[in-house]
Amino acid sequence: MNDLAALRLRHALEHAGVPVRPGVDQDVVHAFERIVTGNPEHTTGALTVTTLCTEAGISRATYYRSPLPRSSPGFCGHRTRPARRPTP
Repeated sequence: MNDLAALRLRHALEHAGVPVRPGVDQDVVHAFERIVTGNPEHTTGALTVTTLCTEAGISRATYYRSPLPRSSPGFCGHRTRPARRPTP
């Protein structure tokens, strides 16, 4: 994509040190770019994990196995679980 928003996204991921490896990670980033810029190919364009996976052509399990969501917890609303408080 040659859109300015897509370029900014790639720059932000690189600046944050988020590893974008060829393959699944790259497919997810391209799908994210299409959704954010308003050009989805396979979905309605809502930014959820389900639509992101559909747009990228991968399963949710594959998405969660990828290091991309773990290395950037705010990516697509994915949050890490808060630490459990020990019961007294």
